[in-house]
Amino acid sequence: MEKDISTITKIFGKPNLIIKQNKTKNYQYHYQSCFIDIFLISIKSDFIVKHIETRSSELNKSFDKKVCYNEISNLIKK
Repeated sequence: MEKDISTITKIFGKPNLIIKQNKTKNYQYHYQSCFIDIFLISIKSDFIVKHIETRSSELNKSFDKKVCYNEISNLIKK
C-alpha cells in the first residue's frame, strides 16, 4: 500500500527537516537513537513514499536497529 504525505504526517507528526529536490522530497525525523528518512516521489498531484531508511543519529556511527524501531514504535503509539 502506498502512503502519501498526509498519512506520513498523521503517523509520525511534523518532520524535523524537509529536503526538496525536483520531484522528490525527503522527510527527516530525528529521534534519540536514530534518524528516519522517508523519501517521497511526485505522482500526479501528490507525493508517495518510495523508500524508508533508518540511520544512526551520530555521523559514521553504528546503531541498534531494534532500539531505533522500539523508540519510533513507542512514540507513534501515543
